[in-house]
Amino acid sequence: MEAYIKALPTKHDFEAYVQRLERSYKQEITELRKDIQQLMYHQDDQENRARRNNIRIRGLPESVETTDLAPAVIAIFNNLLHKDKDAPLELDRVHRALGPKNPNLEHPRDFICRLHFYAIKDTIMKAARVQDAIYFNETPVSLLPDVSKLTLDMRRALKPLTSALQEKQIKCRWGFQYNLFASHEGNVDLEEYRSMIVMMFTIKEINNNPDLLPNVTLGYRIFSTCDDPLKTLGYAIKILSGEKEAPNYYCKGDGEVAAFIGDSSLPTNHALAQFLSLYRYTQLHKYMRNVHYNDPDDGEIYFNERQEIPTELALQSWMALNNSRFITMIPVSRCSDSCIPGNRKKFGSSVHKCCYECVSCPEGEISNISDSENCIKCPDEEWPNEKKDRCVPKLVEFLSYTDTIVAVFSAVSILCCLLTGLILRIFIHYQDTPNVKANNRNLSYLLLVSIMLSFLCVFLFLGHPVDVTCMLRVTSFGVIFSVAVSSLLAKSMMVCIAFKATKPGSLWKKWMGAKLPNFIICVFSLVQVIICVTWLSISPPFQDQDTHTYQGKIIIQCNEGSVIGFYSVLGYMGLLAAVSFIIAFLARTLPDSFNEAKYITFSMLVFCSVWIAMIPAYQSTRGKYMVAVEVFALTASSSGLLGCIFFPKCYIILFRPDLNTKTFIH
Repeated sequence: MEAYIKALPTKHDFEAYVQRLERSYKQEITELRKDIQQLMYHQDDQENRARRNNIRIRGLPESVETTDLAPAVIAIFNNLLHKDKDAPLELDRVHRALGPKNPNLEHPRDFICRLHFYAIKDTIMKAARVQDAIYFNETPVSLLPDVSKLTLDMRRALKPLTSALQEKQIKCRWGFQYNLFASHEGNVDLEEYRSMIVMMFTIKEINNNPDLLPNVTLGYRIFSTCDDPLKTLGYAIKILSGEKEAPNYYCKGDGEVAAFIGDSSLPTNHALAQFLSLYRYTQLHKYMRNVHYNDPDDGEIYFNERQEIPTELALQSWMALNNSRFITMIPVSRCSDSCIPGNRKKFGSSVHKCCYECVSCPEGEISNISDSENCIKCPDEEWPNEKKDRCVPKLVEFLSYTDTIVAVFSAVSILCCLLTGLILRIFIHYQDTPNVKANNRNLSYLLLVSIMLSFLCVFLFLGHPVDVTCMLRVTSFGVIFSVAVSSLLAKSMMVCIAFKATKPGSLWKKWMGAKLPNFIICVFSLVQVIICVTWLSISPPFQDQDTHTYQGKIIIQCNEGSVIGFYSVLGYMGLLAAVSFIIAFLARTLPDSFNEAKYITFSMLVFCSVWIAMIPAYQSTRGKYMVAVEVFALTASSSGLLGCIFFPKCYIILFRPDLNTKTFIH
């Protein structure tokens, strides 16, 4: 009962189960959100592709009638293409945007026009971009791409950026779908432009605050390197020497050059760093290293020895969704790459919380989200996959019938069992011959049956273990071997008694007969039965799971329950074998007519050697190989008894009948 109670789930098991369900649901929700977002973007992409040939015309007054839409639109397009206003143009349809008709509206509804060919639509839009103004009957109109609402909201969110570009007289236009193209005397990298805006704003703020750099005013000069190392070096020389590009010559008196900031190109930065190293320029200038002030929130701002600012910075950005609504967002600040699932953040390498290292989760733990600060331990019956981003069921291992070693054990056991049955059949057939009748043939029958059953006990050790087979494993072969060894002990004792009884007037004659062997077998076997029953009553073996010995594996095995009970069974068998060995060894020098003692001696020597070697091998193995050691010991010891005792007798019975006579025995 105690074993069954132990097998019941505990509070920890239920908590672990709930945690697994929670993690599973969270993961499913996260995946569903990703799927929904992907479907939303996919739907948006499909909608934009359906509108690919559309042009939205804004500014046509509501007074333009529906019947005049197509001619009006064709006239506008042909004017852009420098064609006659009545020239044919393939339009699929033209209609007003949805909404109520109101001639008094300040902003009339848009026209939506679908052209039959995308190439013509693209040509019209390119012409509209270079046209200063487009008119229809002296009314200014504008041509816009027709996009979905989601795309329009995304573009409106970047309105501050496009406005800043237009203020700097940098032309920009939207591409499909959220791509923004800008140009100013060539191409402009928006990321670099954003960096320039940040730098310009920062320098302005520093110059406006007298507490930051007292008596120092910062300025800057910006050059477009075009990702060309030669141009980069030329501009650097111009900055260092003045307007004339003369190395080591300085003709400008505006102030000291404090620092250089390179672009995002590796070749140009490499060339710039090599050149500036000659002039001992570093990225962090001495003025910046000595900065130490309090910000408006009374927080200290300064650089430590690692050129870091050891303080918390409150960053905030505003994003416009439409003309009347803003949302506040906290920009992501990183000095480390994002930690992918299967890793966790390790802090301590920097004073900043945003700086960390990504380390792999320890064995047996996972992280299923990005930037995880802690790893989650898998339940005992699960193990992390290769990426350590989810727990997977462990492999279940036991001595299965699909294993090659099990097939070998099964085949050997069956063959040995059949061979033992054949020998028993031979002994029964020749039961009246002197060789069979010597030393009590009934004991030989009992010994053969015991050996046959011991071979069949092997199958209790094979396959998936359950509580019943766990209880029958050791107890069955313990009792069966006790019967077999007790039979050998009785045979050895009868050999000694029979020799002493041949002397005239010996008192040993009264011990001759079948009663003494039967008594010996019953008493010594009963002791083993009592040991096994006591063991099963107090702490029986049961099926157990070993989840800790091997990583990623669950070993299904039998737990002995009571180690004392297990080794008591083995110890008692060893004691019987040792007594039988000693008695048979002492009787080995008796006359040849009683030479079975020699065979018993060898059989007990094999038996004891196998089980003595089995104990350290059993202790040093784990899992299914521990069971394989037990099966091998069982098979080897049974084969030793069968071969050492009965093979010589079978040889005489079958091949030397001249030795199987009363004359030879006497």
